[in-house]
Amino acid sequence: MAKVRFLKHDQIENATLCLLAEYGRKYGEVSEPPVPVEEILSAHLGLTLDFDDLPTRLGTPDVLGATWIADKLVIIDQSLDPIENPRKEGRYRFTLSHEKRR
Repeated sequence: MAKVRFLKHDQIENATLCLLAEYGRKYGEVSEPPVPVEEILSAHLGLTLDFDDLPTRLGTPDVLGATWIADKLVIIDQSLDPIENPRKEGRYRFTLSHEKRR
């Protein structure tokens, strides 16, 4: 698994604001929550979203999201699927947002 470089809080915030501005110019400004994370991921970034049993797939416990850049694929652990587990929607959206910033 590739190592992700550390980013300072202000670097993350700046990258997020740039991404939202780019998305806003193309699809319409996001001025308040909820942020359309799935649409940004698929329409704007060209990534595919899927769900799977990530701890088993990766052989690593406690993993909730993973991104395969070369495959343009983001996989979120099936335990966070908002259709199957609506009470975990907040954690799902957080994890998806974390994966798309890579």
